[in-house]
Amino acid sequence: MAQVCGEINQGSDLLTMFKKTLDTINCKTTFEGTYHMTYEVNYGGGSICDNPRSTIVACQEPGSVYVDNQVFNMYFGKCPQVTSSMNENIKFQCMGSWRDPNGNIYSAIADLGKEVLRERFRCMLTRDDQQYADNTRRYTMSRWADCSTLKSPYEGDIRLVLSPTVYGTQVVEPGCKFPRNFTGTWFTTGEFDTDVTINQTHIYFKTKLDQFTYQEALFTCQQTRDSRYLVTAVTVGKCEVDYVCFDFMPRHHNIIRWRMKKKFRQACTWSSFTFNRDDFGWKYNTFLLNPPAPVDCPVGGRYKFTQKGTEEEKYHTRIRGITNRPRHMIDCREYVTEMKSCDSNPKKLYVDAEYCETVDHTGRPIGEYDEPDRELNCVGYWMEDMRSYMVTYDEEDAVTQFRCWVYERLDWRDVIMSRATRAKCGITQTATSYLAKDGASLALVLKENERLFDSCPQRFDAGVDPYDKELKIYVMDAANTFEASILLLLTSTIALSAIL
Repeated sequence: MAQVCGEINQGSDLLTMFKKTLDTINCKTTFEGTYHMTYEVNYGGGSICDNPRSTIVACQEPGSVYVDNQVFNMYFGKCPQVTSSMNENIKFQCMGSWRDPNGNIYSAIADLGKEVLRERFRCMLTRDDQQYADNTRRYTMSRWADCSTLKSPYEGDIRLVLSPTVYGTQVVEPGCKFPRNFTGTWFTTGEFDTDVTINQTHIYFKTKLDQFTYQEALFTCQQTRDSRYLVTAVTVGKCEVDYVCFDFMPRHHNIIRWRMKKKFRQACTWSSFTFNRDDFGWKYNTFLLNPPAPVDCPVGGRYKFTQKGTEEEKYHTRIRGITNRPRHMIDCREYVTEMKSCDSNPKKLYVDAEYCETVDHTGRPIGEYDEPDRELNCVGYWMEDMRSYMVTYDEEDAVTQFRCWVYERLDWRDVIMSRATRAKCGITQTATSYLAKDGASLALVLKENERLFDSCPQRFDAGVDPYDKELKIYVMDAANTFEASILLLLTSTIALSAIL
């Protein structure tokens, strides 16, 4: 046997035999989901036909005893400018699939509308290592009952390009609206590398699965009560339409806090949000406006800081761009660390790992050419479970542009902060955490260090009420002398009462 089969040339043509009596085969190994397709027929002088009606519907019915799981439908739409295009609805039955040593995946299918055996059976070819940034997948299909005409996903009788799509009954009309200030593009901390787009009726998730493929999900608002929203969930390219319930907190700053209930429950009850009654350490997920509009930082003032963590995670001195030679020479007697958020720009936290602290004879700094190593834009802050959280945005952060912080004020002059490894703080992370097991990467101890001409007063907001707007009084000019009077005090009291 080995001697006879050993004489077979591996490069010889492939011969395929199709069984006339069809066995019951599930189509999941061939097709599963809904796709839009463009097709090109290599005979008849045709070109690529892209008709919105051209679709493949291969939806599984779990537990069905009927033929639903054994067949799929291909709808070919006609393009007037393409002579080889067709207007046909074909139902195929799956016969099986296999893989050759070169990595090509073959599938045998049968056209249930054809009686002539040569036209009834067909073959399809694809590969699972296709890498296209637009999430498409290529197939080739034979015209007759012959697999030898298929050489690759690019060479065959009929060339198909499939894109996942939402089809037919999956399109659900909205029945309610989300708050108007939810509209925008968001970054979510609940999933890795996911973009979220929200309008008045829909939430669109685009999740990157790997370097080349992504998954899209569409949530449509159906009903709302209090802070709960019942939505339909459809994954683009899949057949199922599920019901999911969201619990949203009102937006503050650039942040929306939310949580999602257990899947496959149509009732939007409060108990459905509890996955485990003994698990009381849960926290809200967050949507972060991307890019954010910076807000005033909750921690203000000028501080010296000490760092605790691995050397790779600590702040280090860096010089951006091309360094001028020679650099400005100054006689600096003392270098310190510096973190500040001053009145000149209260929406940023400037971090400098090596700042010239020396001042001249008038008390003014001589390090006028010092540039901060990091500029952190404050995105928002809040208090949850008696811990104060802050999110910052740094375009030059190589790990993640958004970072979560846990911060705490120890006394009038001292503040401690813990930076998370990503945009979401760990459940066990505190203001002193610096270990990865707690979800932290760096801990800072800040000591107030304002000088005479810094104009950098302290401020601190623990985030107890992130919806509260501070009342600011800007003094544009001042008189040399000030005389108080009963009328002036009464007028000021009335004005402040009217504002509040």
